[in-house]
Order: sequence, then structure tokens, then C-alpha cells
Amino acid sequence: MNYKSYKMLSEDIKRNLFNISEDNYDIIVGIPRSGMIPAYMIGLYLNKNVTDLPSLINNRSLSKGITRKLKKEIVTAHDAERILIVDDSIMSGSSLKEAVASLPTDIRRRVTTLAIYSSEKKRDDVDIFFEFLPSPRVFEWNIYHHSILKRACVDID
Repeated sequence: MNYKSYKMLSEDIKRNLFNISEDNYDIIVGIPRSGMIPAYMIGLYLNKNVTDLPSLINNRSLSKGITRKLKKEIVTAHDAERILIVDDSIMSGSSLKEAVASLPTDIRRRVTTLAIYSSEKKRDDVDIFFEFLPSPRVFEWNIYHHSILKRACVDID
């Protein structure tokens, strides 16, 4: 069983940021729910706007804190010229394919897709992935919804 914690996720993202930092994305978009945490991590590391997929589709206004200025200020999601769509992992590729298909056609041309973990070493259904992580695998953020829990012993104290 391959296991990834939040700490490991953060370390894997930091170690692989060079794969995307030169591409100068205007906005990082997380696929709810599992893609949101890695999207926010990337956005914070690169100081970029972050939003979720429904907000991109519906061209919602972006919001941010006041503590630091972003490298490029954009008002709504559709103002972004370069868009990075992020999910935590890719196995069959159906979630990512569905996410991209839900976008307006003019937005799709501006999109690059990223999965932090891939179940295959080579694939053509995602533009970038950071780490090969074969099955079986489980993540800290979804372990309580994983089928392995039926066969596991958990110590709560």
C-alpha cells in the first residue's frame, strides 16, 4: 500500500514546482474536493490566484487577502490567460476529462492540466504529473472513505 500524508503532499509539490513555475500561470484552479488543497499549496508557493472549477466555469470574481500583492492582478476567472487545473491524483483520467469538458470552449484553449500523483508512469490524458504512485494507494485526506478501512484496525487513543 502506498500512503501519502499532507506533509508528503506538500514536500512533493515543493520538490516539483520547477515543472510549472516557468510557465507563469495566471490562476490555479482546483478540482473539488481533492484538488483544492494541492491547488492552494501551489498558489501560495507561486503567489498566484486560486479558485475552484465551478468558479472558473461561472466566471466568478476572485478574492484574496490583503497581506501580499499577487504577481498579476485579475478580477474574474475568465480574465486569466494561462490556467492550471489541478487534481490530487489521476488514475482512470475520467474526473480530469470531465472537468475539462465542462469548461467553455474558449477557456479550454488556455488550460494546462496537472495531477500531483499518477497511477501510470506515462500517460497522455494529463499535461503534467509530478510523481508516479502506483496502486494500491491511499491518501491522508481520503483514508476514511477508502475501501481499505473495511479491513483495517484503527487505534484512536
